[in-house]
Amino acid sequence: MSGKLDLIGIVPQPEPAGPPPIHPAMLRTRSRIVRAMIRAHALAPEQAIAFSPGPGDVAELMKLRKAGVVRETLPGHYWLDLVANHYREQQRSKTAVIWAVALSVMIAVIAVFFYRG
Repeated sequence: MSGKLDLIGIVPQPEPAGPPPIHPAMLRTRSRIVRAMIRAHALAPEQAIAFSPGPGDVAELMKLRKAGVVRETLPGHYWLDLVANHYREQQRSKTAVIWAVALSVMIAVIAVFFYRG
C-alpha cells in the first residue's frame, strides 16, 4: 500500500515520538500527586520521575505509598501503579455508595415516622 501512495505523491507522516497523549478522563482523580504522575507518564518503574513533594503533599504521598499506589524505584524517584490506583478509587466509591444508601434509608424512616396521614 505504501508503494501506491509513493506513486501518487502522498507520503504518510511519521508517527510522533514520545508517549501517547493522555485522555482527559484519566486526570479525573482526587489526588494531585496522581494527576501529576499521569501527566508526567510515570506509569512504570522504568518511567519513574524525580519527585519531591511540597509540605502540603507529604502526608498524601505517604498514604499513596502505604496503599501501594505510588512506588519508589530509587530514592526520590516515584512511579504510579494504575491498577492499584483504580482498585483504591473503586473501594472509595463503594464506601461512598454504602453511606449514601444508609443515609437515604434513615431519611425515609424518619419521613415515615413523622407522616401524619
